Amino acid sequence: MWINKKFKCKGTMSTSPSCEPYDWKEEFIEGKWYNCSYKTWSNDPIENIESYKRNDGWNGYKAISEYGVELKFDRAHFNIVFYTTVDEIRESLINEITE
Repeated sequence: MWINKKFKCKGTMSTSPSCEPYDWKEEFIEGKWYNCSYKTWSNDPIENIESYKRNDGWNGYKAISEYGVELKFDRAHFNIVFYTTVDEIRESLINEITE
């Protein structure tokens, strides 16, 4: 089952087609919130919590880029691009307020 949620971007992620190395496009921009989805391990909420803890994350991730394109991520890459824990998001928001 896929769950929709908004996630905040940690740092700008740019991509470039291999044939045009100087045509970089910003897919995700630092500080912006994006519509994302994560795939749970099962339809059972108790099993989901146990699987999340055991596997240190969800089963799959997707995000909608600046250009409206849905990109799939593995867990490690998603954790690099987006804030995924409550503590990370809280710290980010506190830093925004105090700046």
